Amino acid sequence: MFRKLLFISLTLTLAAGMFTCADAMDLFSRKNNTVPYIKLNNDVKMPGFGLGTFMLNDDDGEAYNAVLTALKSGYRHIDTAHAYGNERSVGRAIKDSGIPREEIWVTSKLWPNEYGEGITEKALDRMLNRLGLDYIDLVYLHQPVGDVEGAWKDLEKAQLSGKIRAIGISNKRNPI
Repeated sequence: MFRKLLFISLTLTLAAGMFTCADAMDLFSRKNNTVPYIKLNNDVKMPGFGLGTFMLNDDDGEAYNAVLTALKSGYRHIDTAHAYGNERSVGRAIKDSGIPREEIWVTSKLWPNEYGEGITEKALDRMLNRLGLDYIDLVYLHQPVGDVEGAWKDLEKAQLSGKIRAIGISNKRNPI
C-alpha cells in the first residue's frame, strides 16, 4: 500500500537553485504575473516555483520579511521545514500578508526523528501550531530513512482529515 500511494512531486524553489531570481522575474513578466502550476498525482495543483526559506533566520525578522515581500510580489508558494527553525515567522508573514490562505501554497517537511505511526501525527500537529495554520498544502518526509511507512500512514490519515493536501518524500535519489 505504501509504495502504491507514494509519489514524488517536483517543487521548483529558489532555495533549491532550480530557478534563479532572474528566472522567476522573467517568468512573471512574460506571463502577466501568472505562475505555472504543476498537477500532482492526486489532481491538486501546486505553483511551479516559490520561495525557499532554508537558512532564513527566525530571530531577526529575516524569514518574516522575506516571506512577506515574496507574497506581496506575487509569489504563492512558500517552502519551509521544521528543521529550518523559521515556521513561526513564515506563518506570521502568511497571516499578515492579507492574502487569503487558499491562495498560498505552503510546503513543509518533517525530520526523520518525527517519523513513525503516532509520532508523525503529533509532529504534524506541532508543525501546524508553529505555522499557525489549519492545513499545510504539501508535507514531505525530509529523507527516506527510518520509519517511513509509519510516518506515511500518519500522513495519509492527516490528508483524509484535511490537515494536509498532498504527501511526498524529498531528497530521494532513485525514483520508485
